[in-house]
Amino acid sequence: MRPVNHTGQAFGLLFRDSRPLPELQAADDRLAGANAAIDIDWLEPVSLAAPIGPAGATFQYAQGVFELRVAGVGLYGVTADRITITPEPGADERQLRLVLFGSAVGALLCLRGLTVLHGSAVALPDGSAAVFCGLSTAGKSTLAAALAGRGHPTLADDIAAVRFDAAGQAWCLPGLARAKLWRDALDTLGLSYLTSVTTRVMPQFDKHSLPLTTAAAALPLRRCYELQASDDAGQLHFQAVTGMDKVTLLLSHGYRPAFVLAMGEQAALLRSAAALARQLSVERITRPRQQATLSAIVARLEAQWAL
Repeated sequence: MRPVNHTGQAFGLLFRDSRPLPELQAADDRLAGANAAIDIDWLEPVSLAAPIGPAGATFQYAQGVFELRVAGVGLYGVTADRITITPEPGADERQLRLVLFGSAVGALLCLRGLTVLHGSAVALPDGSAAVFCGLSTAGKSTLAAALAGRGHPTLADDIAAVRFDAAGQAWCLPGLARAKLWRDALDTLGLSYLTSVTTRVMPQFDKHSLPLTTAAAALPLRRCYELQASDDAGQLHFQAVTGMDKVTLLLSHGYRPAFVLAMGEQAALLRSAAALARQLSVERITRPRQQATLSAIVARLEAQWAL
């Protein structure tokens, strides 16, 4: 393992690496001795011609080790306290880091027993948190960024990790120190001036990774919103989700559900979703895709949170 020169924190964990960690918040010294350190180890590039796992699967899990291969990028070995990266020769550094602080970290959080949602979270005026879930391009990051501009600090972008305390209370953990936004969202939010060639997540995509200061501490998770975009012409619609539909919704927005299946943690995920459903107020927000509704959604949420 190479010398560790850089540290950072996210999800209540201390990460240590030989390379800079701009995706993370500055490390809190209190984590150093808290048995929560994750080592990131970069290995020498190797050509990975053969797939891993049965039937050419790109990931597999055995004896506490989750392996993920991304063609043209590299092989990631993930345990509860370590991530190793074996790049393919010529792999793009940004792509390597995109997978590292996406799927690889998501797998690590699952291995550590956290409930991981594909969503973005914000802090609410009452000291609790709300998480926004939805498919890619549903508007999770855009809505969280818009709310941050209105004084509701972002807690997590794209990966929302939840832990339960001894009393069963769900807490949303501060996530990565970056937000990923497409150009149209940046234009809508008036943030395009912050972008450059170096902020692109990949050279071929007009999607940018911008620095983000998250809320300082974990917050009790009290609300969940599912974002949906509809091609039908219509009105912005908020609908309460109740009963078992809450559980189904939460399960549908788990981060990388195929990873959880490979780890054999389906039962644990179901228990977590049921526990969350008992605690959370859940609503579905459906917006017409062709209409500008961001300001209306923000206004509706702020009115709701003021009650």
